[in-house]
Amino acid sequence: MVTFNINPEKAVETIVYLANKKPNIDHYHVVKTIFYADKTHLNRYGRPVLGDKYIKMQAGPVPSLVLDIINLNDHALDPKLVERALDSFIITQDNKKKLISPKREGILDKFSESDLECLDEAFDFCKEKSFKELLNVSHKEKAWKEAENNGEMDYFLMLDDENPLKDGIAEDLLEMPQSLVF
Repeated sequence: MVTFNINPEKAVETIVYLANKKPNIDHYHVVKTIFYADKTHLNRYGRPVLGDKYIKMQAGPVPSLVLDIINLNDHALDPKLVERALDSFIITQDNKKKLISPKREGILDKFSESDLECLDEAFDFCKEKSFKELLNVSHKEKAWKEAENNGEMDYFLMLDDENPLKDGIAEDLLEMPQSLVF
């Protein structure tokens, strides 16, 4: 299984970016947008946008660090990262949903042009879908289906079978240094 070292500051900026696109975006749409952005970028450009560790949860794929940031999980996060998150966006609770609104504009130089392209594409894919629609579509993902409950999802299984670049991307992933940070 391939893993990446995620850049925590880029994770915060991704949440801020999405919150600026849709103030009061719920956490479910944030995590699904990030999943589909990572998957799209991986299939198109050979690497994910963030490279977070995805966990198979009942409601679909969940990027672990991103969810810790949204939950302000001070047991799992560096205090400086919690402070950065608190300075970057506001989280309010609406029943079971956490709603995220920006406190500032995002720092776009954290992203490549292709990162933003895939984030925007994933946002457009997810933004009008209901919780149930996103649940249903994400439960069809091979990487989600083949992972153990609450287990880590395999990036290799995020590569689309019909992708003509699949084999080359898979080879590149095996050769990529595990210390690479996006």
